[in-house]
Amino acid sequence: MKQRNSTKITGSLYLLACLILLLGFSPFTVAQAAPDSPTSYQVVFDPEDGSSYKDWHKVTIPEGGKITDRPADPQKEGFVFEGWAYAYEEGGSPILWNFETDVVSENTTLWAVWGKTCQVVFDPEDGTGYSDWYKVTVQEGGKITDQPADPQKEGFVFEGWAYAYGEGGSPMLWNFETDVVNENTTLWAVWENGTIVAFDPDDGTTEYPDFYKTVVKPGDKVTDIPADPQREGYVFGGWAYAYDENGKPLLWDFNRPVGDENMTLWAVWNKAYLVVFDPENGTEYKDWFKLTVSEGGKISVKPDNPVKDGYAFNGWYSHLDADGKPVYWNFDKDAVTGNMTLWASWSREDNGNHATGGNGTAGADNNSAGNIQDKTDTSGKNPTTGNEGNYFLGFLAVLGVLSFGTLALLKNQR
Repeated sequence: MKQRNSTKITGSLYLLACLILLLGFSPFTVAQAAPDSPTSYQVVFDPEDGSSYKDWHKVTIPEGGKITDRPADPQKEGFVFEGWAYAYEEGGSPILWNFETDVVSENTTLWAVWGKTCQVVFDPEDGTGYSDWYKVTVQEGGKITDQPADPQKEGFVFEGWAYAYGEGGSPMLWNFETDVVNENTTLWAVWENGTIVAFDPDDGTTEYPDFYKTVVKPGDKVTDIPADPQREGYVFGGWAYAYDENGKPLLWDFNRPVGDENMTLWAVWNKAYLVVFDPENGTEYKDWFKLTVSEGGKISVKPDNPVKDGYAFNGWYSHLDADGKPVYWNFDKDAVTGNMTLWASWSREDNGNHATGGNGTAGADNNSAGNIQDKTDTSGKNPTTGNEGNYFLGFLAVLGVLSFGTLALLKNQR
């Protein structure tokens, strides 16, 4: 009787051991409890502009996180926004939050820091009313970085913007590189009498009010020059200021300084002729190369050599001689005296048969499809997860324990 009970106890212990081993190597995992939710804090932006709390910008940031959501920079008349502060230094200066590096570790209120500003007004001194003057707001102690374009006033040259007068009554010009603003400031334009230089295109249609004009300080050079004008049948020869004793126009040298008298420069026109290049290859006239050359001038620009299947290009000729042979144009010596056409001269190419070097045959592909060893794994097996070995060992362990237990039971029964 005792032996049977012992057998039962032994069998039960073996079965319990098998169950423990089976659970230990089970492919099923027990779900773990979800971790606690991370702590978050509220960040509030106080614009310090009189708005109420309910309208302030608010965001929620996880502990240790950076503030990536912030409001647009606020506006406050007479002040300039400097940033968002979170504390004060010992001296009472606000410490600005660094959105690139600072992290949130508690509920935080950031408040706007405002700097005192000054207004700067630009008076062009040209009769314009105050309402149209250019105005900017500059932080106290800051430099003026926004200024209007230089004003224009007929007959005068703009010298700069003045803020005060010196001891001799001369205006003192503002230095935008170094001067700083400490109070509301008015800058006024300083003007100096200038020389008006007018450019007459002399095309028979443009009148003085439409002439290009520039004002130059006496003693300075003319640097503001209009684009070369155009006139059909003529080539622009430059800007003249007078005639010589033979009636030939004298061209203005723009390296020469102007005097204190207004002056007019007029366009000099040279008679021009049209030169047309006929490629004689079937191209239509509208596509021929054309250019205008002044009377007595040389052709300095020509098209690329044309192409004609089966022919070689010999050059450009202007006419045929008595024997019917082309007279080629000499681009280095010949001068244009009237409208003209230059024709392409062609000679037939030799079309005899020529041996070609095409006797070789393409080599056979040594790497034909039948000789290539396919090293691609096409077994179609699913990738392993790394646990199959553990499951197999567990199975063997359970199987071993069961076998050993069974043998022990059989032995006891005997």
